[in-house]
Amino acid sequence: MRVLLLGPFEVRVAEDRPIRIAGVKVRAFLARLAMEPGRVAPADVFADAIWAGRPPENGANALQALVSRVRRAIGTARVEWQAPGYRLVIDPVDVAPAEQDRAALGPEAFTAAFDSTAASTPTAAIEFLLAPHATTARQTP
Repeated sequence: MRVLLLGPFEVRVAEDRPIRIAGVKVRAFLARLAMEPGRVAPADVFADAIWAGRPPENGANALQALVSRVRRAIGTARVEWQAPGYRLVIDPVDVAPAEQDRAALGPEAFTAAFDSTAASTPTAAIEFLLAPHATTARQTP
């Protein structure tokens, strides 16, 4: 499985075939999870990524519903619960910007993202790179 974060958000499986990830919040959860490939992302970080810091009253249940939908789409074994959050079982090299975006941005953009004072962690660097493309992930049906 590969996750492409820049440009149109995509998940590709066997034979590099794209699969449909339905729902804006489901894609937001998976994209945020992919920003920590192979590492646990604390459950509270998803409130910002999915609900702009204002989760619904039943936030834990709503998050679990998203986890279930992602597991159905990509396979149960791909998303693990490990306190204090969730882990996407994927090799970090399989989480990448889309090739056309990588070529369009050039290596300078990635260097700038990781050198930026605003990007003090790998997650912040990815968020820095995603900022111009964030509306694509939110708007894709």
